[in-house]
Amino acid sequence: MQVGMVPVRSADTVVMTNPSLPSSPFRLLLGRLLLERAEAVGIPSGRALAQVLGRSAGTVSQMLGGSLVPSGEAVLEIADVLRLSPASREQLLRAAVASKVEARGRDGFWLATTLGWERDARADADRMRRFLEQRGLAAEFEAWCDDGECTRGTDDGVRAISKAPGADDGGFSWVPA
Repeated sequence: MQVGMVPVRSADTVVMTNPSLPSSPFRLLLGRLLLERAEAVGIPSGRALAQVLGRSAGTVSQMLGGSLVPSGEAVLEIADVLRLSPASREQLLRAAVASKVEARGRDGFWLATTLGWERDARADADRMRRFLEQRGLAAEFEAWCDDGECTRGTDDGVRAISKAPGADDGGFSWVPA
């Protein structure tokens, strides 16, 4: 075992983490998801994940070590391999973006600003959901959305308010139309 490496055990799975590395949101979440999903998907280690992804063991080691946040496409591929729920998939994508914000100084402003806009849109959708639920209109609104009536045009494209599949709170959220 290398100096500074600590085995973390979950069932028969051993994943190596280095507590001296920065704790990026992506690194922490990927490690946790790999531990949780290893048995279910038959991927007992980072090396096995690398084989399934067709990536080098070094690349996956860098992801698990926090020195590499992969592209969005690679994050989605990891989510597919781990057979993540839609909510966990979104959580992994968010963790990757948050880690990119921390790691990329020149792009950090733009990424953080975009995340702020997205948080604001979710807050608006949550307020709307609560409003509709308080007035007993949530089911009616959902039926209206099912008919395709709840899209609206914006300067940056078309967005819809809909019931997010697999959403943790079961509420409405902004999703691409």
